[in-house]
Amino acid sequence: MKITDWLEKVRDYAKSEKPLDNILLAVNDTRSKMQNRIFNSEGGAKDSKDKKITKPYSNPYKEVRKGKGLQVKNVDLEFTGETRRELKTIRDGSRTIIGIPSALVAQRTIYLEKMYDTVIFDATKEELTHAKTKAMELIKQDLYELSVSNT
Repeated sequence: MKITDWLEKVRDYAKSEKPLDNILLAVNDTRSKMQNRIFNSEGGAKDSKDKKITKPYSNPYKEVRKGKGLQVKNVDLEFTGETRRELKTIRDGSRTIIGIPSALVAQRTIYLEKMYDTVIFDATKEELTHAKTKAMELIKQDLYELSVSNT
């Protein structure tokens, strides 16, 4: 394949939705990692610096959780699962972000961060690096496939 042919394929690829689809896949994967970090009942929730939330549940809230059959050993920030489900991957034009579209749930996350005095619902440095690396790997694979295809 001539370099000009390959460059034409790369240009067509860049104009397609495929790079954005790859970014969406990478951000979805990162969102899953964030959900596991934030809503971890086994080891306890961690903040955006990857530090365990150590402030325990209050005694009255522990009783409410026990009444619902939920664990109280570790703070896991999960009661109904609504906050976990509302953490969404959102494509806004050329941007792909992780956000909470529900105003009520967004207010809850603000309350939780104030109560535990730490940022929780932002990605960690490792999660951001993972998203970038995963997107680059997917795009790199596509570019490689363009270079070896005969069409």
